[in-house]
Amino acid sequence: MLRNRKSIALDLKDPQAVALSQTAGHDIGYISLTDVLNAIERAGEPPSIPLNLVGDYAGGSLYLALGILSALLETRVSGQGQVIDAAIVDGTASLATTFFGMHAAGMLHKQGGMNINDSGAPFYEVYECAYGKWLSVGPMEEKFYSLPAKPSSIWMELCNRRLRRASAGPSRGRRDLQRQ
Repeated sequence: MLRNRKSIALDLKDPQAVALSQTAGHDIGYISLTDVLNAIERAGEPPSIPLNLVGDYAGGSLYLALGILSALLETRVSGQGQVIDAAIVDGTASLATTFFGMHAAGMLHKQGGMNINDSGAPFYEVYECAYGKWLSVGPMEEKFYSLPAKPSSIWMELCNRRLRRASAGPSRGRRDLQRQ
């Protein structure tokens, strides 16, 4: 076990992917193994690459940091060291549990672009403004999405305001919305 009984050891290999343990691995491959990459797509298009936020940061680093903090607290209370087993595949799959459960219950389509939060609904979408930037719209609650079902006049007015600001020159402290 641990030489120093108050030590914290990190085990970063993925026990579920033992067959792949001798190969190079990266964020995009790990989130593919969990089927999360396939969930990030529009209908008829290939999956979008979510930078390395999903696997490396959320599924890996965040879960590892939580494990370290938990181990520090346990070591402080019990005086016993801890071994932390963290893997990107496990963390990413854990983050997607709600979506996997909704799919299993028939509440989500496996194909992207067919669900409320993956561009399958006009009230949860990204629209291009006249000045070439992007406006993200996400009023998922009924009291909000019943107002504009499409980029109607209220949303287009927001685009036009941003267009007027952009044409007036750069504004300190303002950032244009861009599709990511």
